[in-house]
Amino acid sequence: MVAVVLVASLPMAACPSSGPATEPTSWSQPASFEALVRLTADRSEQRRVLMDEHRFTLRLETQPVPRAVAGTFGTVVSLPLLQQSGTWRIDGPLRLASGETAAPCQPITHTYRYEELELRPAAPAAEPGTDLVGTVMGRAERVEGDALVSATFSGELLASLDRSPPRLLLNQLEGPRHPLDGVVVRASEPLPARTELALHADGQNAVPLDASPNDGERALWKGVRLMGFGRRYQVAPSEPLFDLAGNPADPTEWPTFETIADPGVLAEDGFEAELNALVQAPAALVSEGELPPLAGQRSLLLPPARAFRAEGRFTARLAVTPGDGVVHVLIRMVARGPMIGSYVGRIRLAAPGHPPTEHDPFSGPVGPPAVLEIPDAGLWLSAPITLRLPLPPGTTDEVVLDIAPLVVCGLAGRSSGLLLDEIRVEPWHGLAD
Repeated sequence: MVAVVLVASLPMAACPSSGPATEPTSWSQPASFEALVRLTADRSEQRRVLMDEHRFTLRLETQPVPRAVAGTFGTVVSLPLLQQSGTWRIDGPLRLASGETAAPCQPITHTYRYEELELRPAAPAAEPGTDLVGTVMGRAERVEGDALVSATFSGELLASLDRSPPRLLLNQLEGPRHPLDGVVVRASEPLPARTELALHADGQNAVPLDASPNDGERALWKGVRLMGFGRRYQVAPSEPLFDLAGNPADPTEWPTFETIADPGVLAEDGFEAELNALVQAPAALVSEGELPPLAGQRSLLLPPARAFRAEGRFTARLAVTPGDGVVHVLIRMVARGPMIGSYVGRIRLAAPGHPPTEHDPFSGPVGPPAVLEIPDAGLWLSAPITLRLPLPPGTTDEVVLDIAPLVVCGLAGRSSGLLLDEIRVEPWHGLAD
């Protein structure tokens, strides 16, 4: 590769000289920079939309074609790089995150869309340690609850050669994680293409994370496979990790987290013995004095929602033996009125280390008709329904059944509930083609 020097001057190494600068800074491409943008709103009343500063990593390359790679906090963008009159300009809008997260329906609190970004080597009079200076113009967006507000801005860019190690940032949740809840890992800056991450725990196979984007430099990974219960996981790369500037990451800072305790294997006795399963309130076992059980003396109720989402969660480990092919579940849909609507939740099956399969036998705004009223409870029940759910790919000796609310963005109609019983794994026989 032929090195391209932005400004003709004495060559410099990756680290600046300790002596005073006497000429404009120069470097050989490719080169990575830590960019700081000081933002100014075009109108004073828009000032609250902006953060005072925005930081990201910027890499400049000339081979095989001139381009700029920018990214921060899980976002990465590659754009053509144009040279004109001793300056460099990014050809196209550059949209980057700010490093803050919000609710699941609003995953980014701040984003910055740079419509114009112009760069030039820093002059001797620039702030100490500055290698690049520039100007920017664009639009900032900020999520405030369900509202999106925006403001146009201009700004001053200061950048220095990247000497900081990359960091991996894990989406934070309160307490231990459910093994089927998603894991999101963001890089503090763009990392080389084909960078692979996985979740590691003692005594278990590594659980790979899926990269996004899959092509080119990477900055975001998601976990969609079933993890183990009662495990301590660490996010780690498949091989030593370096950023685009060659700075090594610090393995002592890999993120870690724990999963919820192992509930044990569910006995296939229709909830008559000790319940070895995860039951999150308001889900609970009910007996004949409360609701008529589907079978035996007790059934499990995920009650109909009082708000616009399902409530309660049930997760069970089920043993699988040779010849088994389906999970059998006996249910009744439950409503707070004579009209039974849909269940705003999902039923999932997953084998350890594999993605779950999702089943939606209750789609549509209206469920089966109510056939039984329970006046004391103020509830209406449908006739019993038998579900026979095929075992998911990767199943060997165990499968996990998870019945949980969906994350609903906006109103989705009040969710009906479910009464569950006779959960077991059984052979394929009796299934229709």
